Amino acid sequence: MPLDAYSLCPGGTGKKIKFCCPDFLPELQKIERMLEGDQNLACLKHIDGLLESNPDRPCLLATKALLLRITNQLEAASVNAKHFFEKHPENATALSEMAILAAVEGESAKAIDFWQQAMVVADGRIDGRVYEAMTVVAQAAFGNGDGMAARAIWQLQAAIHQEDSRPMEMLLSYHGAPNLPVLMKESPHLIPTPAEASWKPQMDEALAPMDKGCWRQAVDRLAALTDTVDWPPLWRNLATLRSWLADNEGCVAALRKYASLDVPLEDAVEAEALAMLCSEDPIGDGIDLFSLTWNLSETDELQAALTLEPLVVALPVDERSDEDEGPPPRAMYMLLDRATPKASEGLTVEQIPRYICQLRLFGRQTDREARLEAIGATENDVEQVKQLIGKVAQRAISSEPEQVAVMKTSGTEELLQRKWRLPEGTEPAQIAELSVAHERRVIFEQWPELPLSIFDGRSPRAVSGDESCRVRLLAAILILQSYMAADAEEIDFNELRQSLGLPTLDPLDPTVVDVNSVPLARLSRIEVEKLSDTDLLHAFRRAAAYGLRGSLRRFAVNLIDRPTLADTNEQRRALSILARDAENPDEGLKYAQRGREMAEKAGQSPASWLILELSLQFARGDSNEINRLLTQIQRDHMNEPGVAQALTELLVGLGVLRPDGMPAGAIPGAGMPGGPAIGPAPQAAQEPGRLWTPGSEQGGGGEKKLWTPD
Repeated sequence: MPLDAYSLCPGGTGKKIKFCCPDFLPELQKIERMLEGDQNLACLKHIDGLLESNPDRPCLLATKALLLRITNQLEAASVNAKHFFEKHPENATALSEMAILAAVEGESAKAIDFWQQAMVVADGRIDGRVYEAMTVVAQAAFGNGDGMAARAIWQLQAAIHQEDSRPMEMLLSYHGAPNLPVLMKESPHLIPTPAEASWKPQMDEALAPMDKGCWRQAVDRLAALTDTVDWPPLWRNLATLRSWLADNEGCVAALRKYASLDVPLEDAVEAEALAMLCSEDPIGDGIDLFSLTWNLSETDELQAALTLEPLVVALPVDERSDEDEGPPPRAMYMLLDRATPKASEGLTVEQIPRYICQLRLFGRQTDREARLEAIGATENDVEQVKQLIGKVAQRAISSEPEQVAVMKTSGTEELLQRKWRLPEGTEPAQIAELSVAHERRVIFEQWPELPLSIFDGRSPRAVSGDESCRVRLLAAILILQSYMAADAEEIDFNELRQSLGLPTLDPLDPTVVDVNSVPLARLSRIEVEKLSDTDLLHAFRRAAAYGLRGSLRRFAVNLIDRPTLADTNEQRRALSILARDAENPDEGLKYAQRGREMAEKAGQSPASWLILELSLQFARGDSNEINRLLTQIQRDHMNEPGVAQALTELLVGLGVLRPDGMPAGAIPGAGMPGGPAIGPAPQAAQEPGRLWTPGSEQGGGGEKKLWTPD
């Protein structure tokens, strides 16, 4: 709609042009025409001319701010935004520009503060510039690790502008993130004030700014009430609102205050666990990762020695050169802590070789001597790396290594990782058994003896009898459980709690508790068999939306066996999920075949299920079944919408085809038209919670390459 005297001033004054700058209407209309014609640079020049005689006019400064950002003149945009704010500190658009500027500079807390000031000035009238600031600020908060603040802003945006799909897309992505602890996925809500409380009017007044998105005002008012209102949930609500403002320190303080009060033990533990997760080193198990660099006097001799060393495994070298890193290494290896056994029969977890670090061998360069780099060794492995390299390199080393701490990692997660080098021919079923044995060893033997700084360097077992450490120890176990959420169903953490003399977390009876309001962290404890069909479907969808793999599997297993839910979309989705997330491909095939039979019975195309079966047969390495399924799909279903694309994507993901569609090789042991046979893929380190499949680049790292029906 063209600008007229009754349009809102584009300068963020909140007034109509008629009551703000009626004398300037012709110029504003001219600027609007230039903007509509994408005459951005010409418009900027015109505005600069107008500013010479109107240096502080909000509409000109606001439009200039927009144009400078559109034309990527960020330094000039910064100067203009600061001038705009200096002259009009109570202007919502000026405050929004300052928020955007702070967000671009990576200062998410400062950006949120400016945006909140803009929300106060806007007083519930959210114009385009304030909304734009919300989008940029949320992105900055998420990128800066303030995910709970970003999530809250996205939810507010979704409520304000339902036609904008981006906030909801970001929320779905955030909630479904597989590595995000479940406690940080919980949808933000405030505990309601008891209706009979004498101080309810004061609480309602304190929270009134929430209706207009003015969280900072609500936080200040709630904080003031903590001196007079004795109600523990007040501190929990204060922590929630502070997390929305990226006030990490204030959030943690309020959570710990809440946990110290007379509240249910489980509520206190979850609050303490969330406080821990808000720190860089949640349970105080941080350890350094190092790089070590040796200068070399003899490169060829060392390369020959590394090739013959049983503790060293050659890796492919990416020949592409990086301008910052320089030329690629001459050779790359992974260093093991012991030699790889010749066979897997009778193999125990203790006997599996463990990947310690990566080795990179560089020849002499113009400005650097020849060198050997060891990358990613933990502080616990550094001495072993030095000894192994000293033994292998001998005369080739011309100096003591330069040792540099490059980053920190979690000692617990390091223990859980399966950095394995397995013998050729190790079956997936055996890997699954070894994985469970490994996890049990870590959880029940190694972790309880791990020194943690949250206990002043004492181990969980050492503090197990200390009542003052009980809440924090239970919280640490909750975090430990989140580190391996994908495999949590294989481990009974109550067994760990009992071994440390701690109370257990018992099943929740859905006839007693409200399933729809059970916190996400407790959803896995619901007694599934007692759920009504309606509650089961709700719990299943909730677990799927939040990426709660353990809970999702439990609900899915029950859902597919309920006659009352037979042949429903949810049952088909449950079968797909169970096939994709099965512990081994044989189990996955049972679910996929059941889904295919369901489709055929209903007279529907089974193509999607056949492609899923194909991906599982690749995991099994069954060349006969791979060829049979490929033939059936190509013969009977290739003309169906989406089938050719889905099949191609699967084969590219498995490395059978190149991205350009040309054969990269063929199925192991099978004949693929147009390409030679390829052998089994090299094995690599095993990572926690993943299934090793032939053809995967990382033996279980990353996502499984299984295609699943929609």
